[in-house]
Amino acid sequence: MIDIRTAIEKFFNKPIQDEKAINEFILDIQKEMLKADVDVKFVFEFSNQLRENLKQKPNKYTLTKIIYEKLENILGKAYQPDYSPRKIMLIGLYGAGKTTTAAKLWNFFSKTVSTRVVSFDYERPAGREQLKKLVGNAFRESIDDEKAIWIIDTPGRDSTSPELIQNLIDLKKKYSPKDIFLVIGADTGKYAAKLVDAFKEVGITGIIITKMDGSGKGGGALIAAARSGVNITFIGYGEKIDAIKPFDPKEFISRMLRIINIKEIEKMKMELTGSEEFDFETFKNEMKTMQSLNISDILSSIGISNAKENAIKTEEFLKKLDTIINSMTPEERKNPDLLKQDSRIKRIAKGSGVPEIEVRQILNRFFQFRTAIKKIRADKRILNFLKNFKI
Repeated sequence: MIDIRTAIEKFFNKPIQDEKAINEFILDIQKEMLKADVDVKFVFEFSNQLRENLKQKPNKYTLTKIIYEKLENILGKAYQPDYSPRKIMLIGLYGAGKTTTAAKLWNFFSKTVSTRVVSFDYERPAGREQLKKLVGNAFRESIDDEKAIWIIDTPGRDSTSPELIQNLIDLKKKYSPKDIFLVIGADTGKYAAKLVDAFKEVGITGIIITKMDGSGKGGGALIAAARSGVNITFIGYGEKIDAIKPFDPKEFISRMLRIINIKEIEKMKMELTGSEEFDFETFKNEMKTMQSLNISDILSSIGISNAKENAIKTEEFLKKLDTIINSMTPEERKNPDLLKQDSRIKRIAKGSGVPEIEVRQILNRFFQFRTAIKKIRADKRILNFLKNFKI
């Protein structure tokens, strides 16, 4: 993870942001980027631009916004998945996670459209067998005329070679895929750019970066890939089959660089300043929003101490909340005050399998949260702050 947040906090905690403080800040930024294996030339270009921006003496929020926008400009637009029937060919070296990514893409697309998987990696029988187990009946031995999204796994090598490139070009000519996604491991770091160049002859239309959860070089790989001129399409971040998502630069900046996700702040503003009735469905949505916001980063960014201790840990809570809400009647979900009756609470506890005392605790939390929301909506000062809040 590239930790720019700490560098910003350290810079503004100094009594004076003089030349010495600026030099230390720039050095901290450079160290963090180099540690994440970001290309040296880019690091110095980025830090020199930042030095120019600092001449305008920006405050903490303005500087954060400057960095955010610079990185957003570098990383490009969020990828919008195409769900139309077509062929997607995956290419890459051994060890990048290509076969696992084929299964993950099948899982991602099959929730919306018919999706099939085929493997032409005959040099790795174990890989084909693994893919069969992961996708089950969706695996095919060959491509037919079935109208579906076809995920095509291809042979790899330990390194690029003319033989590999020609093999991939031949497969491209034979099956005419609409998309060709290059799969790159995050541990590739800045060398991701060289891999893109090596495979460009095949006709890459997108890049998938895998293993983002297990490599300190993920930031370097993302920046290198983004600067190659080919769009990043998906990010793989774990072993589970659902551990893949469309690339969103805003999310990368907020989570990997620990800068607030402006998109989620805007979402929270809309929800807190809205006028809809606050029931159990909106409560669940608020909890999910707070979970995705990384509350500890937000609190620390606006100067609240003990942010981590004060941050709401909601994952386990959300699971119980889902179970409890699913055990409610539609009327109870829309009219929470009905749940002040003991008989209803006992019925929900029995139906959800959650102890009655925990059901009562969660209901109390709901009513406290609803009261807080009402206060926020009634306080014009808070509403004006939220409506005008910018980072």
